[in-house]
Amino acid sequence: MESLNLIEGVVARMYQCDVTRVSEESQNNEYEGTTLFVGNKSLRIRLAKKTPTKQGYFVVLWEKDDRGQNKPFDAYNSPELLVVCVIDNQQKGVFIFPKVLLVQQKILSSQQTKGKMAFRVYPDWVVELNKTAQQTQTWQKNYFVDLSTDQVDEDRFKRLLSKSNC
Repeated sequence: MESLNLIEGVVARMYQCDVTRVSEESQNNEYEGTTLFVGNKSLRIRLAKKTPTKQGYFVVLWEKDDRGQNKPFDAYNSPELLVVCVIDNQQKGVFIFPKVLLVQQKILSSQQTKGKMAFRVYPDWVVELNKTAQQTQTWQKNYFVDLSTDQVDEDRFKRLLSKSNC
């Protein structure tokens, strides 16, 4: 799993610790759906996919309900962070979204919002976006860490991961 390998490598380098309690989410295996812990922080991992007709990268975020129907993840039962990995040839990066933000952006369901089963992410290297995609990229950029270069912003990564204790 590319996304898990990416996260394990970055965590090992920056924190000198391991990820633990790794559990695959079989209903989202095409997007490498995984939950895990880094120190005391619970994370849900997804690998975003490039699509041929639209800019950005597509990621799913759903589970089955009691009747076997797909539904968006809800904030109450979700891990503290959603980590969306983008791996596109030499370009690599992660979005680290806190669940509070995902509720505000109406991605996770809550008492106030229905939630979404999928959405797009737009790393810094994606340009020439339409207005709606630009607005999305604007709020997302504060949660993105580019891992493509030797100049990784480790402080941002650690801040977004909330300085997990290993």
